[in-house]
Amino acid sequence: MLSKSEKGDSKALVLNALRWSSLFGKWPLDSITKLASIARLEHYRRGTQVLAEEPQRREVFVVVSGCLEVSHVNATGKKFILNLIAPGLVVALVRLLEGDMHMPFEYYAHEPTVLVHLPCEALLAILDADPVRWREVAQLALRRQHNSLLLLQYQALATPLQRLASLLIDMYDLHGAPDQAVNTSLQLLRLPQNQLASMLGVSRQTMSKALHTLKDAALIQTDYRHVIVLDIEGLRQLAACNL
Repeated sequence: MLSKSEKGDSKALVLNALRWSSLFGKWPLDSITKLASIARLEHYRRGTQVLAEEPQRREVFVVVSGCLEVSHVNATGKKFILNLIAPGLVVALVRLLEGDMHMPFEYYAHEPTVLVHLPCEALLAILDADPVRWREVAQLALRRQHNSLLLLQYQALATPLQRLASLLIDMYDLHGAPDQAVNTSLQLLRLPQNQLASMLGVSRQTMSKALHTLKDAALIQTDYRHVIVLDIEGLRQLAACNL
């Protein structure tokens, strides 16, 4: 059981996380305070499934720290990683939809991760009481839909090498951190090659070839579990070439 001090710290962390989030950060303080009153804070070890005992529970998540993996493993054991979610982002807004809707993906802590959980029924009540907030939710959902359509177009037109460059750019922008052991201008991404292959839907062989091409061009360095971005502008030029 948490002490009074620990409970106070958790409440403060929840409130700060909501204020800094991509969606709720623009809400007035009284609305954020109402959100905080329905929220709970959960800590997950690396590799732990979120809501493992009840994966279809209708909750929205705010990533406080760490990294949240959105993925699915089929009956044959093949894994597809849809996305890696950085701190400050709001996840699973689709769970606000009412009715018997099966969610096709699971959520895992890609690294030690802290999440704010918002029960959908309570969140819906707050939104219904202040319809202006619904507009902000709708705008975020529409932006994500727009980005999804652009991504589908890009995947159809770009080469595997360009798709890899684009993915590394996205990961760099969201998750990159200076590699102090090498150079503060470099960015270290914790992305194993098999994970990159899963995210792009290509074979390990295709991924290995693409990584070697980027490495030979002095755009990245690699080992089994990491990619170090050496030239982010070079990656951007490659990703946009002839598109």
